Amino acid sequence: MREWYKNWNNGTDNYYAYIIRKKDTVPIGEVDIHYSVYCQKHIIGIVIEAKYRGKGYAENALNSLCDTAFHKLNLDKIYDDFPATRTAAEKVFSKVGFIREDDEFVAMTKDRYNKIHKKQCSRF
Repeated sequence: MREWYKNWNNGTDNYYAYIIRKKDTVPIGEVDIHYSVYCQKHIIGIVIEAKYRGKGYAENALNSLCDTAFHKLNLDKIYDDFPATRTAAEKVFSKVGFIREDDEFVAMTKDRYNKIHKKQCSRF
């Protein structure tokens, strides 16, 4: 366990937070960013408790996580690793703007996120 934590917490580019529902401050999930020494990438993670899935929380949390990665941690690219057969995850990541790079990874660049975010903000 100590070795896992040492590898996970290997620098300042790591982030962990609970997803808190605004209307009643109930924790409904968690997000994280960490640098994987194994695959040499910044990997993100998002987990929503089962009873809160399908309600839009994942999309909001993923957008917030991207904002943290690119504007607070100043990362240039982030990844998540899951198979394309996880259709719910594939749909949410695609909706946010992630692109599938191969059978294992989806990715988002800072430039792509900023272009998408600028377009979304200009609609209001």
